[in-house]
Amino acid sequence: MTTPYVPPARKFNMRILAFVAVFGVLLGTPVYFYIDTLLSGGLKKTSSGAYVVNLQAMSNFVFDQNNGTLTDVPQRWRELDGKKVIVDGEIAPGTLESRGVDHQFDLVYSVAKCCFSGPPQIQHFVQSAIPDANMKDVKWDMASRVRVHGTLKVNVTRDPTDNRITGVYHLVVDKLETL
Repeated sequence: MTTPYVPPARKFNMRILAFVAVFGVLLGTPVYFYIDTLLSGGLKKTSSGAYVVNLQAMSNFVFDQNNGTLTDVPQRWRELDGKKVIVDGEIAPGTLESRGVDHQFDLVYSVAKCCFSGPPQIQHFVQSAIPDANMKDVKWDMASRVRVHGTLKVNVTRDPTDNRITGVYHLVVDKLETL
């Protein structure tokens, strides 16, 4: 007995198409973001002239935590010194006031994922300061990621008493908002 011929258009139904669409979105979204970051290197320039910076890409390099110098920071990140940037991340615990954001805080790409390979590294943190004039532009709640707009300073700073490295990235915040 032979199988009757079924035209290809009748072999697909809406459930199959919906399954393929959902699977495509679930798989395609992370792949898109990975490839986009890979191709852009974690750095894109906006039409306003600001740079959108992938904080994970910016902090993903080997840096001697005791003897590191500015020349140890990759050139592409040093070139952002003095530039306007937009960075998404999370405010590191321990840098918050009880009423919310203080004038200073540390920004990391992810509190939970930042340091799988060992202790936190100084280049994972962006030391951020909000000038009094910009405090009105702070809209933030503790349970979410934030988008920070500001001017980035790339400079290896040290504690004057023990010469310990205290920072690599410093951000003067213009605007802070919840994502």
